[in-house]
Amino acid sequence: MYHSNLYKKKNSAKKIVIKIPENVHVRIKNMKISIKGSKGEILHFIHHSVLLKKEKNNIFVKSRNKFNDSEMQIGTMCSLIKNSIKGVTSGFKKRLQLVGIGYRSVVERKKLILSIGFSHNIFYDIPSDIEIECNSQTEILITGINKQRVGQIAAEIRSYKTPEPYKGKGIRYLNELVKIKETKKK
Repeated sequence: MYHSNLYKKKNSAKKIVIKIPENVHVRIKNMKISIKGSKGEILHFIHHSVLLKKEKNNIFVKSRNKFNDSEMQIGTMCSLIKNSIKGVTSGFKKRLQLVGIGYRSVVERKKLILSIGFSHNIFYDIPSDIEIECNSQTEILITGINKQRVGQIAAEIRSYKTPEPYKGKGIRYLNELVKIKETKKK
């Protein structure tokens, strides 16, 4: 069903204010926003239906037009900006856990080496904007300033051996609950 009310004009324009911490520098220029902090810098492109203004320690996000679809873009842009501010100040992290007999992980020369029950080891090249540490042989810590990149790298590593449903062996997020199926009985 086609929703024609998606493109109808609205009377009220939504406006959101985002506070900028003292140690973060924000620059808005040519439909791009650059957010720089102690951990690094993130650059985002601004959607054509969103208007950003920086005044003192605030970013004002509002619509360029009066259509409903611009409100969705405002929410997305606010979320990207807030996550970027958090990323350049404190960063994001994901923890993975290897569950299985003989499963090990090691970081050597910007490569993550996984021994997860195959006849060969898996070598994963660590991207330059991500840091990976192995606190123990069965725990992997992934850190970075971009929330999406950290989650994507964690998902890629987890996809090498997702937890199987009968014994629960594989790579899982820390504290992830895996439903164990019961085997068939005669």
